[in-house]
Amino acid sequence: MKALLGAQDVWDTVENDFEEQDEASLSQGVKETLKESRKRDKKALFLIYQSVDEDTFEKISNATTAKEAWDKLQTCNKGVEQVKKIRLQTLRVNQLKRNGEDVDEVKVMEKILRTLNPSFDFIVTNIEENKDLKTMTIEQLMGSL
Repeated sequence: MKALLGAQDVWDTVENDFEEQDEASLSQGVKETLKESRKRDKKALFLIYQSVDEDTFEKISNATTAKEAWDKLQTCNKGVEQVKKIRLQTLRVNQLKRNGEDVDEVKVMEKILRTLNPSFDFIVTNIEENKDLKTMTIEQLMGSL
């Protein structure tokens, strides 16, 4: 994906987050630069959206910048071998959501933590004691494992 974004000359937009600014106090030259930056960010975000499958798209669809989408992708893909089981559960949850079921993310995260094998016990204990599941996302949980 880096090659695609680099070929389209938007990789630097993904690496360096785009910051929205109030246009009222900006000069014309800065406004044009801001407009170009917005355009490049949206182009990068579009390319990222087009490069992922449906389930991954659901995880990043609420991202407003290319950097935010890229960071979510990185968080979701950490420790691929260790979280295959979690990914399968996440796919099931996504399927339930697509079919109209109302699924509480905290309950999903609790189920994920309960179903991990015993080698994850110390990590599960650490997460339960030090992190608030109500404010945590599934992507952050997967990154913590």
